[in-house]
Amino acid sequence: MKSIKILCRDEMVQIRQSTPDILEHTRVISINEPEEKPVFEVTHSNVLTVHFHDIDLDIWPDCVNHTRYVVFNLELARQVMKFIEESAPFDELIVHCYQGISRSGAIGAFACKYFKLRDSLREARKGGICPNKYILKILNDVAHKRNIELRTKTFRVDLIQHRRDSYVQSVELRATSERAARLAAQRIHPHLLIRNITELPKA
Repeated sequence: MKSIKILCRDEMVQIRQSTPDILEHTRVISINEPEEKPVFEVTHSNVLTVHFHDIDLDIWPDCVNHTRYVVFNLELARQVMKFIEESAPFDELIVHCYQGISRSGAIGAFACKYFKLRDSLREARKGGICPNKYILKILNDVAHKRNIELRTKTFRVDLIQHRRDSYVQSVELRATSERAARLAAQRIHPHLLIRNITELPKA
């Protein structure tokens, strides 16, 4: 990943119209209002289309009880996180929402942090951004848990491999010991036999 852009809806529509093949080398997180028509109506593997309102539950906690509002949640955060992880081989990631300030600003800022492109965040949106802090908090929580899960899985694999290697070494050592014992026995027995014969009393 080389660059991340944060756009408003109109800018995304213009780019899509002027560059029909944009999805061949770019991935897009398309954030739409739940009641509006999505920018990308046709499903594409390089586009993640999500629908939620620009709400910070830390500021407006009562919104969670209203069915008319769709709030960013853990399930959406997992989808975004997975999409960002899978975007690593691509050159560019575009994140857009209606105004290109709050929702896309939060996800774009998180993506810059994930890919260690913090300097590019200044150029991601010329007009500046004001990231939704609640969305950032949810994404950071998911990333933290995801990081712990990855470390745990890696530790378990290393532990299993260590146990497997120890077992193989133990088997090889036991086999070597048994083979050495057989060879030693083959060398010793003839000498014992000769000694026994030479020590027989003469007639």
